[in-house]
Amino acid sequence: MSSPYRKPLPGTDLDYFDARAAVDAIQPGAWDRLPYTSRVHAENLVRRCDPAILRECLEQLVYRRRERDFPWFPARVVCHDILGQTALVDLAGLRDAIADQGGDPAQVNPVVPVQLIVDHSLAVECGGYDPDAFAKNRAIEDRRNEDRFHFIEWTKKAFRNVDVIPPGNGIMHQINLEKMSPVIQVQDGVAFPDTCVGTDSHTPHVDALGVIAVGVGGLEAENVMLGRASWMRLPEIVGVELTGRPQPGITATDVVLSLTEFLRKQKVVGSYLEFRGEGAAALTLGDRATISNMAPEYGATAAMFFIDGQTLDYLRLTGRDEGQVKLVETYAKTAGLWADALATAEYERTLTFDLSGVVRTMAGPSNPHARVSTTDLAAKGIAGGLPLAAVTGRAEIMDASHAGGLGGTYGGNPIACAAALAAIDVFENDGVIERAREIGEILTTRLTAMQKQDARIGDIRGHGAMIAAEFVDPETQAPDAALTAAVAKAAIAQGVIVLTCGTYGNVIRFLPPLAIGDELLNEGLDVVAAALAAA
Repeated sequence: MSSPYRKPLPGTDLDYFDARAAVDAIQPGAWDRLPYTSRVHAENLVRRCDPAILRECLEQLVYRRRERDFPWFPARVVCHDILGQTALVDLAGLRDAIADQGGDPAQVNPVVPVQLIVDHSLAVECGGYDPDAFAKNRAIEDRRNEDRFHFIEWTKKAFRNVDVIPPGNGIMHQINLEKMSPVIQVQDGVAFPDTCVGTDSHTPHVDALGVIAVGVGGLEAENVMLGRASWMRLPEIVGVELTGRPQPGITATDVVLSLTEFLRKQKVVGSYLEFRGEGAAALTLGDRATISNMAPEYGATAAMFFIDGQTLDYLRLTGRDEGQVKLVETYAKTAGLWADALATAEYERTLTFDLSGVVRTMAGPSNPHARVSTTDLAAKGIAGGLPLAAVTGRAEIMDASHAGGLGGTYGGNPIACAAALAAIDVFENDGVIERAREIGEILTTRLTAMQKQDARIGDIRGHGAMIAAEFVDPETQAPDAALTAAVAKAAIAQGVIVLTCGTYGNVIRFLPPLAIGDELLNEGLDVVAAALAAA
């Protein structure tokens, strides 16, 4: 470590590296003009860089030069089980090679802490209508991945510096945000900013905490695991001034889809963005994380927010130790990473985005930048002014998840989704819920009547406008997936119907859009009844 700048951290028994002193020694007053990203990298250089090249590396930050690469030593590596496992297989192979040469294989370990989160193996076979869905899906996941999970568990015991989060605990980015990142690390009596690389493009999710985190490939992650530097040129660091506040009823999704459209037009690919201003300060950590998580969609490498009171509130909310929360505050205010200290930061380019102008929005998922305001759906011919049967589409056999019970689909029929969103604008608040219940009652009543006449219909259950019907063998009551598929195919063969349907094993889920009328809904159910009779 470069000792000349190591100093006591006030109010603690720890030390820190005074990057401000190192930067201002090159150009007095330069530190106050540096963006957040440059300040974190400056600290990393002062603490870890070879003293022989420290000054010329710091000059890249001070003078905004891009003449040479400088080293970055991330504090940790976050992996999901696919690429993380691959890297650990390589380390296991290295152990074999060391053993073949007569060496001690136990000496081969990651130098940098590695957090492997098993979240990429789950396939949903049982839907949410099944009260035991979570346990069943987990059992299927364990059975299909028995060998892989055994190896991953072995790595936790065999390697030092490897922490494994087993399956069933959540998505790696959410775990990283809620549990893994300390924001300020402590090692060998020294406090320093948390930074990480992750084997997924959405690793910048944790940038919302003020933690520089970028997505990398498996080889780059493996390189960092072994304690080697990640060499980089100074990226373009863009200030994004957020003004105003979102209007009542506007969600984080509306904000991020609007920002994504805006930022793609501003050509920020490969840039590090720093969100600042009164609008950024007012956003909760959850809203900030939603924005940071979309960095790959608008092309940025990182999407940073500064450490402030919102950060501390979130750390407390997610159960971080109070001593750690106080350390984050003390370090950030001492080292110049607290939001107030960034007021004088200067950027090569600054963009301005008004949060108060965001409206209810839909987009994607394949084109998240192709944003459409729900008030513009009719003008664009997506909804409104079209025959209802054309708007709602026909039944589909699709492996899709349905959002809520209010008539939209996620990953399903986009036209039905648009109709549902348009309907939400038509039916205000209580009207939405009331209409969903009305549709659910019609579905339940008709399906129950069909059940009494045909024993092949099993359980009928659901909520709101989403009702599921199970199809079974009438004698054994065993699930009959073949019958389910036959009914769905027959319904399609009989023409266009107005139900957005999805088959899930031996279950058909009906989720019509709220804009559907009772008459058209019943016509669609007549088609289903005829299809069942013919199957």
